[in-house]
Formats: sequence, structure tokens, C-alpha cells
Amino acid sequence: MLSVRKVSEVSAPSTCNCLLPFGSAKYGKQLDVIAGCYEHVRSSHESIHGGYRGFLTGYVCEVSDELGTSLHEKSLSLDTVATVELPGIFDLTTSYDGTRLMASCTDGSVRLLSLQDGSFNGAIFPIHNTMLTSCSPFYASSEVGVSQDKWLCTAHQGAVVVYDPVTKNVISTLEKHDYDAWCSATIGPETALSGGDDGLLKWRDIRCGVNAVGRMQFGAGVVSVAPVAEAGVASTYVLVGSYDEGLYLVDSRSQKQPVSSIGLGGGVWRCSRQLSSEGLPTASESAMRYHRWVQPRSTLAIPVMQRGVAFVKYSLAAPEEDTFSFLGHLHDETGTSEVAGLPPNALFYDCAFLPRGSRPSRGLSDDTASVVTCDFYNKKIALWEVSGLQGDA
Repeated sequence: MLSVRKVSEVSAPSTCNCLLPFGSAKYGKQLDVIAGCYEHVRSSHESIHGGYRGFLTGYVCEVSDELGTSLHEKSLSLDTVATVELPGIFDLTTSYDGTRLMASCTDGSVRLLSLQDGSFNGAIFPIHNTMLTSCSPFYASSEVGVSQDKWLCTAHQGAVVVYDPVTKNVISTLEKHDYDAWCSATIGPETALSGGDDGLLKWRDIRCGVNAVGRMQFGAGVVSVAPVAEAGVASTYVLVGSYDEGLYLVDSRSQKQPVSSIGLGGGVWRCSRQLSSEGLPTASESAMRYHRWVQPRSTLAIPVMQRGVAFVKYSLAAPEEDTFSFLGHLHDETGTSEVAGLPPNALFYDCAFLPRGSRPSRGLSDDTASVVTCDFYNKKIALWEVSGLQGDA
């Protein structure tokens, strides 16, 4: 049975929609998590970013005998460096070696931001004229594990493009989604996936032209995809999250219908937040983190929008009807206490397991994990201890 305890909570500078566990020895203390925010600003505001502005905020989990564990905001810029106004941060991931952040922004750009020079004057890559919703570097089996020459990007109004960050040009405009395109993932040097508001998951092979080479229809928009990797290489399986409140296992070899599914009570905004990638070779772990792949068997923390956060175990080795095991929700929907109940106006777009070696996770049992969540409208970042994660799958 799942047991949860809210350890600490702080206010975010704005509506917060993405989280990233991050290790950096910067400023004398390690950052445990970084939050990306965006907010709409009035037209009278002197903004150069199309009506949106964004923030990156670091948080440190501090442990003391007197106060226990608490979450504190940590500045991400040096006092000697002028603050740089950012566009809204819609999505956030880390570079392959973990030294830079890759932000998909509301002004249609990708920003590569270094955390090692005290400045956020990172490289800017103008990709589209509408909000960029995802950026997925194509995978290559090389000694550095990542292709540097092209990215797959999705945007509002359905655009899906292949972008060359070396020349800073769109090199191919692919078959679009109707309405908004929400998510992407790459599974090889020229192969990828995308999902959109039209309820379609599309398989892409850029060697075969601009049209999708496969598709699967869902009951509502496809908003998250996470390829399943084995031995550091993407397999034919992928986890898919939809607005229809379902988490699905899909096999590219059988595109008529999903292999298995589970209902989670809210839109499955992300499906790549896995409990652990411990035990993998360094290259495999880096590729999995960078491409947001998942293992064949793991536990997921899943932001399910108005329903908070759900926890699910899954295993590809299990019979199809037992692929997924529901462990529980973070919040009690009918709870009356502030800690247990789902807050008014709740909207959860992200959550993150903190690594076992992080400060709040030290000393916890194998059945317990530290989880950070962001509540969009309530502008809250919270740290939780969650027990009961070892149910069989």
C-alpha cells in the first residue's frame, strides 16, 4: 500500500511546468532539482518573447537535525552577472554529459544553457515561429552516444521539423499533426516518434521522406512518449500517454492497437519519470536520461494533470494483462487535510524522482523514494517521501 508524506513545500516564481533532477557542484552546493516556468504577460509588458516570459530556478534539499529536510531556492546566476530575461520554458532536459540544459521555449527557440560559467547567455537556436513543445536529438551509436547534427522538434499548430543546430536551419518539414503537436522521441539516427492533439502517434523515418511511416489513433491527444530501451538501445516498444487518461504500451510491429493499457484518472502528461536507472553502464544511463527512454521494467511517477501524480509499476516480461500495476496516487482526492488532499485548482505537469544518492534520499529504504512535484496554477514545488513502491509487476 502506498504511503506518502509531504516533507517540504516552497512557492515557485511563476506557473511551473517542468522539473529536472540535476547534479552540479556549482556555488559550493549541489542542486537537487531545477524547475522551468513560463507565464503569460500582458501586452503592455516590455517583453521580447511573444507575450511569455520564463524562469529557471534551482532547489537544494537541506537536511538538519533540528528541522529535518527542507527545500530551498538556490540562485542559478552569479551576483556579477546581469540577469537575462528568458522566454517561457515549456520543456526542459539535460545534455548528454549533464553539463548543459536544453530548454524548449515559448518563442519557438531551443536554448542550450550552461551551468558552469555563472551565466545563462547560452546558445540560441531559432526553430519555429510558434511555441516549441519538444526537442529530441536523434540518437547515434557513437562513442559520445549522441548525434550532434540534427534534432526533431514539435510545435504549436502541429508542426514537426528536423533541425540542424550546426547551420541553425530547418532541414526538413515533416507531415504535421492536426492542431498542436505535443511530444517527440527519437529511437535511432533517422527514426523517431511524435504525438499530437489529433490523437495520433506517428512513426517517422526521415530516410523515407516527409510522410509518417506508421500511425496509431488514440481516443484523445497524445501528449507523452517514452521509448523502452534494452542494453542502451531503443526497442520496438514505447510507452504512450494521452489526454484520455490512459497509459499505453505500444509495439511498432503491431500498429493496430496497443499491447496493454491502464487508466490513471487524469491526462498522462509525462511517462518517462522512472524510479531508477542504477546498474546500467554509464553510456546506457546517459543515453536513457538524455533521450528520456525507460527500462523494460521499472516504477514510474506520472503527472496526471488535474488528478495529481500517479505511481505505476510495469514489466514487459509480464503477461499482457499484467503489464501495468497501479500503486496509487500521491494525493487523496477526497482527503480533507492539506497534506493528503488534492489542492483546489491543481494541475500537475511534472514530477521527478530524486536519485538515491541525493541528500533527502540517503538512508531511505529500498521501498521508499524522494519525489519532487510542481503544481502549475498553485505555483508550488513540493518534496515528498513515498513508500510502498516495491509492489510486484
